[in-house]
Order: sequence, then structure tokens, then C-alpha cells
Amino acid sequence: MAFGLLNYGVLIGYLIVLIAIGCRFAGKQKTTDDYFLAGRRMPWLVVGMSMFASLSSAISYMGVPGTAFKDNASLMVLGLCSITVVPCLVVVFYPFYRLLNVTTSYEYVLHRYGKTSHYSVAGLFLLARLGWLVTVIYAPALALSVVTGIPIWATILMMGVLATTYTVLGGLSAVLWTDLIQYLILVGGAIWVAVHLIGAVPGGLIGIVQMASEHNHLFPGSFLGMN
Repeated sequence: MAFGLLNYGVLIGYLIVLIAIGCRFAGKQKTTDDYFLAGRRMPWLVVGMSMFASLSSAISYMGVPGTAFKDNASLMVLGLCSITVVPCLVVVFYPFYRLLNVTTSYEYVLHRYGKTSHYSVAGLFLLARLGWLVTVIYAPALALSVVTGIPIWATILMMGVLATTYTVLGGLSAVLWTDLIQYLILVGGAIWVAVHLIGAVPGGLIGIVQMASEHNHLFPGSFLGMN
């Protein structure tokens, strides 16, 4: 199947919107707080959606279902862990950092433990993010290359340049609003796919669970404490 003019139109339009958002906020940051923290004035709902979109990626939407199909659905436990951790972050950590008026948690480490600890944890974070970034760029670039026929190096370059451009132009404000769009696409797409699959598979949701159980694609017995 060809990618088609409609799909190309949607893709190009989406890229144009992201760049337009970056241009919309370009030059409006007067302080470092404006650039790195969006002036601390963003609506909490937008921030929450942005955090979800930032932590989700092509790995979440292609790799995790692929792993569940190949092995089992044990990775669903990560979602349960996130739900239990969120209240602690919201009630304890975020108000604490906001009260201290710091830009990042690493700034707090600097003030609390000194430069050595500051450089150590910041360096470890950068290394971890670089490793993560390689994967989350390569996975969607590979998928886009497969469906469009565009060379993989071009799709990687396009994604890297695009994200860097709107981030540099608009700072955190641009990042938050583009993440909002991505959140709506991710969640809306997930709901659409789920509804479509439930309607397409015989037996609906019960049929899907039963089929997964019969082929040992749900939680393995050892994970549930059974032999």
C-alpha cells in the first residue's frame, strides 16, 4: 500500500503546525524563567499532558505491544507503578521544588550537596537521556521510512531538526503546546485503535483476552506466583 497524498498532507501539515508554534513564541522570552520554565504560568493541565507526552514515545506505542505479542503483557506493570508513584510526585516533590524556586532538581542538588554531586547526577542524567533519545528517534524514524519510502537517514534528520528548531525558537512554552498536540494524537489514536480492534476481533474484548491467555501472552504463571 502506498502512503498516499492524504497521509503526506497530514504529515506535512503536522510538521508545519509544530514549526508555527515555535515561531509563535520566538523572541517573547525576556528572562531565563520565561525560556526554561515558561514563566511558571502554564496551566497545570497542559503541563500534565506535556509530561505524559514527553514520557511516551514510539517505544510505548510500537515496542511495548510488539513485546506483548512476542512474549507477554508483563510490561503493563510499569503502568501500574506509574499510577502509584504519581501522587508522591504531585504531593511531595513538585511543591518542594516550586517552593525552592529552582529551575531543575539538579540545581537543588548543587545547593544541597555541592558541585561534585551536582556534576555527577547531571552527567548521569545526560548519559541516560542520550541513550534513550537514540532509541525514541530511531524507532519512529524507521516506521516513517518504511511507510513512506524516505531514506532512514532523512527521517532521522527531519525529526531531530524539527524538534530542535521549535524548542530553540519557543523555549518551554513551545514544547508544552506541541506536547499538548502530541498528547491528543497519542491518546486519541490509542482509543481509536482499541475501539477498532475490539470491534474487529470475534468476541470483542473478551475474545482478545481469551486468545492472549490461550497463547500465554498475558502475565506468565511465575509472575503471578504460580508454578
